[in-house]
Amino acid sequence: MKSEIKKIIFYLLLKFLLIPGLAQENTLIDKIIATADDDVVLYSELENRYLEIMQGGGMESPGNLRCRILENLLSTKILVAKAQIDSIIIEKKRIDQEMNRRMDYFISVAGSEKELEKNYGKTISQLKEELRPLIKEQMLAQEMQQSLLKDLKITPTEVRNYFSQIPQDSLPYYGSEIEVGQILIYPKVNRTEKLRVKEILEKVRDSILNAGASFQEMAKKYSQDGSSSGGGELGFFNKGDLAAEYEAAALKLKPGEISTVVETTFGFHIIQLIERKGERFNSRHILIKPVAGESDLQLSVHYLDSIRGLISKDSMSFSSAAKKYSEDKATADNGGLFADITTGDTRIPTDKIQPALFFTVDSMKTGSISNPLIFKQDGKTAVRLVWYKSKFPPHKANLTDDYQKIHTVALNNKKMNHLNQWFKKTLRELYISVDEEYKDCEFWRMWSEGGE
Repeated sequence: MKSEIKKIIFYLLLKFLLIPGLAQENTLIDKIIATADDDVVLYSELENRYLEIMQGGGMESPGNLRCRILENLLSTKILVAKAQIDSIIIEKKRIDQEMNRRMDYFISVAGSEKELEKNYGKTISQLKEELRPLIKEQMLAQEMQQSLLKDLKITPTEVRNYFSQIPQDSLPYYGSEIEVGQILIYPKVNRTEKLRVKEILEKVRDSILNAGASFQEMAKKYSQDGSSSGGGELGFFNKGDLAAEYEAAALKLKPGEISTVVETTFGFHIIQLIERKGERFNSRHILIKPVAGESDLQLSVHYLDSIRGLISKDSMSFSSAAKKYSEDKATADNGGLFADITTGDTRIPTDKIQPALFFTVDSMKTGSISNPLIFKQDGKTAVRLVWYKSKFPPHKANLTDDYQKIHTVALNNKKMNHLNQWFKKTLRELYISVDEEYKDCEFWRMWSEGGE
């Protein structure tokens, strides 16, 4: 069911991206509702986005929603106009990379290139040509906006002033939050197990090359990768997207050729190159993952136990040990601490903590470090120490406990005000206008009259 919903959302999105005039069928007359120098915003563009949002369950009042959509459309076109005046250029290579990234996503959701082409009655090349100017416009707008905001900072005094202006009854209330860290290592698979896996793959390869076996059928039978059901085919990737060892082996091949056994961090592979287009290539593979034995696990447990001993004796802090020994880069670079993916804050609401991690710390005291724990990380067996650094009970926002959160909100507010002032100034430099029907929109009153 989830995959079907995902496909529905995807088709609505792609339909919007590639057919901006779609809504015209349901309108009597299209017209220009805003201008930004030499560019325009059409009524059909606005209504198209409005319908997409409403079909997705949008709850905002129609007037407010249309104003927000127009603000977004017009802002983009103004940023692009200024970017062109300032000679900001997006390299073709960057546009191609972004276009390929999005197209790969569309293809993965559709199921295949053929399925995507069938649904839209256009070739991949035609779809890309329609997508290219839209992506270029978005990237130009982003580049211009970043150039305006990149040097914007906020001082502690400004953060305090921002916070002091929030009415007491409007202060946010934060639920329970915790700070948790880890030191994670993957058991090193012993040589005997690696040789066992390599021998299996060598026999599979021999069956394909000398006994007429199909690579696709062998992938379905032996591969432990998610691509096995599709005969091991990965689809097109850009050079640099996959494991370096995998790419080096794949790009040495001619279409149809099969590599010798290749080792990556994911396990052991044999690879068949299907097609290469410049810096992009399509391949299929058979992956078998060596399994760490009990003795390998115990070596990792003893290793982490010795690190725990060093921390307990104050010979090393947990943060230093995480940076030095942990094999999970995302947390290691942060001194072992997990961070909220939306805010970057190390204080994470308990309802956002991974269930397995939450149940671990739920039985621990703050400040304590667990014994080595065996668990699964991205499908691989791993061992970790867990540090329950601190706990914060539910509370109303305050500068002492929530400075980082307030700092982020205050900085974003400063950026928004800076952008609004820039748009107001730009109104005097470029020919920018909106239709009478939309002049009561808050953004337009702010830009043209200096409203709040």
